[in-house]
Amino acid sequence: MLSRAATASSEIELKLALRAELVDRLFSNAVSIGAMGTLFTLFGLLVASRMGDPLLAGLVVAGGLAAAAHVAVVRLYRGAPRTGAELSRWESRYAAAGFGSAAFVGLAAARTFLSDDLGSAMLMTGLIFGYAAGTMARAATRPWVTAPRMLVLVAAPVAVLLSRHDLLFAAQALLLVLFLVTGLETMMSLHRQAVTEIDTSLRRRDSARRDALTGLANRLSLDEVLADRAAHAAAAGRCIAVHCLDLDGFKVVNDTHGHAAGDLLLQAVADRLLALVRPDDLVARLGGDEFVLVQAQVADGLAAERLAAAVVEALGRPYRLGDRDLRVSASVGVAVGARSGATPAALMAEADAALYASKARGRGRHTVRRATPPASHDVSALLLVS
Repeated sequence: MLSRAATASSEIELKLALRAELVDRLFSNAVSIGAMGTLFTLFGLLVASRMGDPLLAGLVVAGGLAAAAHVAVVRLYRGAPRTGAELSRWESRYAAAGFGSAAFVGLAAARTFLSDDLGSAMLMTGLIFGYAAGTMARAATRPWVTAPRMLVLVAAPVAVLLSRHDLLFAAQALLLVLFLVTGLETMMSLHRQAVTEIDTSLRRRDSARRDALTGLANRLSLDEVLADRAAHAAAAGRCIAVHCLDLDGFKVVNDTHGHAAGDLLLQAVADRLLALVRPDDLVARLGGDEFVLVQAQVADGLAAERLAAAVVEALGRPYRLGDRDLRVSASVGVAVGARSGATPAALMAEADAALYASKARGRGRHTVRRATPPASHDVSALLLVS
């Protein structure tokens, strides 16, 4: 059984990753959006010229410009940051651009259906079906984006067709409504399939990067995240801190109370560590009673020292495991990367050295060192010992 806090944290991360993947799939179709916009513009202008209708020509041009704006949104997304808040904004931009494009296609079709030009009506009907089919194929992963576009696409044409009070036009309106209903049903089915496929892939990938006992990140995940956090901290002109820690007296717990009790203790430790960190920080278990905390973007060594002290205090409190109370302490060694940057290997090596310095001084101690002193090549320069 995994740590409850680690399991909850993992589920949150998986949901965020699932949403990010679904949104990413929206923005993978600039070519198809551009192609559909070009076809609509060319054939729409052909219909407008055939009918001699300047208003229809204006609606078609507006629809073509909306499609071009839609393509621009997709192109710009590729180089944009994709944090939670930014992801929502980009999704809203995509939805707005797509809604505008669909609205102009629907209005152009409605305008065409006001005439008795059967050939133009057939061509415009084909454009509606093609646009709707392309919309479902491209944006089915986000139903809230797709459904309004489908509705606005057919609403005006259906209203105009029904207003003609002709059986043939009414039949065409019914055909569009049936296409809308079946299209929405197909869209929901495609959405469920995509969610299942992505969720399965993410969980398989996630399980390969998590410790089986506690649910914390494992060494593979730690290496990836540490490199990423170090790069981001250096770019932002901030520091990064790596905390290496182990439990004082863990072997005694295993020898006295058995490995089952030791496993419960490690899960409880994982819960307490997760309660101390921020969303951007990382808690990992390397094996046995060895843990690593990656503290992302700290201002200085004092922030790292405060977290190290909190870790020692939190892990030193009694643990209620089943019908017994256990007490252990923790030794912590911290390396703080300077603003100029520090390699992940240097951070880990210095944090490990700081941990040994803590253990040499007794139980429940923490030591903080700078991994890359700003005016020295001596990586053992001591910042603070507590």
